[in-house]
Amino acid sequence: MYANLTVVFWAALGIPLAAQVLLLKPDYSTASITSAAGTRQDRITPNGIFTIYGTNLSTFTWAIRAQDLRNGTLPTATPNGEVYVQVQGLRVPLFFVSPTQINALFPPDMDPGTWSLRVFRDLVSGPTVVLNVGGEAPEIFRIDKTYAAATHADGSVVTAENPAKAEEIVVIYGTGWGPTQTKERNTVVPTVPTEVKRRAEYRVRVDGVELEAGAVFYLGVTPGYAGLYQMNVRLPGRVGENPTVEIGVGENWSEAGSRLFVRKSATEGSP
Repeated sequence: MYANLTVVFWAALGIPLAAQVLLLKPDYSTASITSAAGTRQDRITPNGIFTIYGTNLSTFTWAIRAQDLRNGTLPTATPNGEVYVQVQGLRVPLFFVSPTQINALFPPDMDPGTWSLRVFRDLVSGPTVVLNVGGEAPEIFRIDKTYAAATHADGSVVTAENPAKAEEIVVIYGTGWGPTQTKERNTVVPTVPTEVKRRAEYRVRVDGVELEAGAVFYLGVTPGYAGLYQMNVRLPGRVGENPTVEIGVGENWSEAGSRLFVRKSATEGSP
């Protein structure tokens, strides 16, 4: 409300719109910061991709490209240094920046705990907010509001036109799955597969039924993509059409509602 009144006042004084935007501070809150793969608060983890929602975060839109990587190192600011995010005074890697959204990587070499965060735009700082960072907060990425981001073994995307089938091994992607056997470095893109430390404690449910541990062949980081995790899992022999899928450690489960495009098995529903 006050920001809108300020804009009206500046307009009355004849201050150009571009200058007005530069005078407005980035605005966001602890409640507007979530896992990039979910909507729940307090789901930030080391080596997890998170999203800051707000206003006046940037005056343009930028997304990371291959040329923004330097020797496998992620950028910690937009190309000309206009926008960056600090966690406890340390700049963190960025993936996407727009006036209302920033996607970033929480540093993998920081431990769980309480950390401060600030967004800077053209040297103008937003408020300092506090993040409660946990060890694991598993979430599954979705290609829309419902269906999980997944691929077949050949790398093709699992879609409604190209669904998975019973007993197939699929790869499901997410973030926030926790520390790995070999700790990732802050701005360096991982180049080798590394499983999560609590691999043996993770469980997977398909349509609410927990799969046997042997159904999961790999659960760890995705080489070539910082903050991205993958689970290579064999689907059950009997599976309904487009079942729900969840991943969890202990009682800490991914957000409910994710489904996987799966062709109904021929035996499903048979006596």
